Amino acid sequence: MARGEVLMELGDAEGALRDFNDAHERWSALGGPPADLLLLRASAYRAVGRATEALTDLGEALERADVFSAAQPLPSEEERKQALLTLRSDIFALRGQCLHEQHQLRPAIAAYDSAIALQPDHGILRLLRAAASYRRHLYLEAHEDVRCALESESMKLAAPLVIAEAQQLLGLTLARCGELWGAVAALSAAMHLHPPTAWLHVQRGTVLLMVERVEAAVTDFTDALELRPGWPLAHHRRGFALKSLQNFEAAAKDFEAAALGSRELRVNYLHVYREQVRSYDSVNYLLTLLRSIFAGAT
Repeated sequence: MARGEVLMELGDAEGALRDFNDAHERWSALGGPPADLLLLRASAYRAVGRATEALTDLGEALERADVFSAAQPLPSEEERKQALLTLRSDIFALRGQCLHEQHQLRPAIAAYDSAIALQPDHGILRLLRAAASYRRHLYLEAHEDVRCALESESMKLAAPLVIAEAQQLLGLTLARCGELWGAVAALSAAMHLHPPTAWLHVQRGTVLLMVERVEAAVTDFTDALELRPGWPLAHHRRGFALKSLQNFEAAAKDFEAAALGSRELRVNYLHVYREQVRSYDSVNYLLTLLRSIFAGAT
């Protein structure tokens, strides 16, 4: 299995899968594959987009979770118990990820629950569950999990990208809970930890609009468009910001670009805003609209 693990580390999931399949065949002739091999093959299946096969292997791995390949002898009973606990937790965690990717959020959260029950202080597990909870609109639960994840000892050893993603999710949960300035701070922290994506700029820009920092929001949307030229959503949000600054000509161009790039945003904003500009308080009307469409920035 060592060769397959090396291939996985190198990003050759197809090659790793072939190696794990060969090992699986050999073990099957000896009475059945060990759980750690099934976990590794499930990881390879997931990496090549074959989630159904991955879930099948994970189910079998749980049934055989007390069977190791014994590649590395475990000298004490205590070490064996810890290895079994970690193995079962890893199986549940990977099961949760496969289910999450298939948009089966409720069973994914249940799988993460089982993993966290075995390793309650594991920050990455809490971060995974937070992401699934957020997608199920369980914002308070997601916020608590991501907060615990960031405070965990394991997260202190995590790569900057992982910590940045945790800060990003923290920002989104804070925004959903109405703590807008906290959300801006968390999203800004994510940007300092790792080069930001276009999504992150749009997310922070949307929150900045909601706290009436309109010029800063325009900067974020512009940065998003530099990273992802022509993105309808970024044009759409920048159009709202420019309109609130009464830069109607530039706003109209952004709304037109958004409409050309997305059927969902295909609305004649130019006519609407020229006719109604005197009838609305620009910022308050903008905030009402943004709160109704904020889900699109997640």
